[in-house]
Amino acid sequence: MPKHQLHQYEQEKGLVYSDADRERYRTLGGYPFFDGDYTVFGEVVEGLDVIDKIAAQPRGAYARPQTDIKMNVKLSE
Repeated sequence: MPKHQLHQYEQEKGLVYSDADRERYRTLGGYPFFDGDYTVFGEVVEGLDVIDKIAAQPRGAYARPQTDIKMNVKLSE
């Protein structure tokens, strides 16, 4: 991710990224436009092939899948 893009998000959202945050976005990628607006609410522990299938679906506006993808979610402790 280009440095100027993170700076732009900081200005637009009133955020301040640490050097470690910048390095993570630079090396691992990610979507900083979600920062401050969305919460990570889970973790995939099996079925990564399903995630790949979801990611491969045709997308429309705002990168939303053109067809709804329904999921069954199981909570564990």
